[in-house]
Parts: sequence; C-alpha cells; structure tokens
Amino acid sequence: MTDLDTLIRAVVREEIARAGLTAARARAETVAMAAERLSVDPKTVRRLIQRGELRGTRVGSRSLRVASSDIDRLLDEANR
Repeated sequence: MTDLDTLIRAVVREEIARAGLTAARARAETVAMAAERLSVDPKTVRRLIQRGELRGTRVGSRSLRVASSDIDRLLDEANR
C-alpha cells in the first residue's frame, strides 16, 4: 500500500466518523457505481446529491462518494 492509499483510507475513515455512520452503513460507492445501481446517468446522481435526496461525501478535492445505505433507501422508496 502506498502513502497515498494510506492517506485516502484515513480521510475516508474521518469522513465516515464525522458523518456518524456505523461500520455496517459505512460502505461508500463512487458516483458511477451509484448511477449503475440506480440505472441512471452519473449526472442524475449528482443532481440527487444537490437536491439532498442522496448524501454525498467529498473524498479529497475531486472524488465524491455516496453511502450505500442511502442508495438502498432510495431504491426501497422507489419500489413501494
């Protein structure tokens, strides 16, 4: 593991702790992964984050992650 990998993991752990997520809910996905799960374009995922329907967490200056639990919740709401 490189120093950069170690730094990224530390930043992700800090963001997870700051957001108050438990270890079970801490799994995060990229915008592209979230878009694939939701069957939408990545731009739509970014719009959902802007509207507050999904919670996005910045990792570094450019990378954005979405909590898997938020994606699961959105899918559950859509299937009701």
